[in-house]
Amino acid sequence: MGETVWYRIVGRKRLRREDALPARSGRFHEDAVGQPTSYLGESLITVWKEAQAARAGTARLNPDAFAGWKVTLRSARLVDFRQAKQRKKWGVSGADLAADPAPPKCRELARSLRLSGEKIDGLLYASVRNPPNGVCLALFLEREDAIVRFERVSEREWKEFTERLASEGITP
Repeated sequence: MGETVWYRIVGRKRLRREDALPARSGRFHEDAVGQPTSYLGESLITVWKEAQAARAGTARLNPDAFAGWKVTLRSARLVDFRQAKQRKKWGVSGADLAADPAPPKCRELARSLRLSGEKIDGLLYASVRNPPNGVCLALFLEREDAIVRFERVSEREWKEFTERLASEGITP
């Protein structure tokens, strides 16, 4: 696998990599220190929908209070749970991965992946909040050598994103 670009959205005040990358909680971890994980998406819209649901349920969030980040990975070893073969190998169902809230099985699965001898950097899964094409990545940060760049999205890209939100009626 070559380089791939992923996105993350966090509060505007989180400016440093060590503040912006780690998630405090999530579908595939329960211990932010012992299981450092970052949740990324293939697009800003997927990440926005996932973050909005995690932070405020149905409340509308102000995009001006947030910042978008690009995370470029190189040669990351990812398990793709969008594929039935991988779900079967690791003993997880599509229903487990799509459940909301996530069942304990998801955290157990991530723990197994972290402990496997396969040196897995993270896992891909279908977005619960942006179906049918949204893709999410739970990146295991204890193996963050797969990250080659971490940078703010450009002002142009953020503006296009917020204009899309407004055109779709997603923001207040």
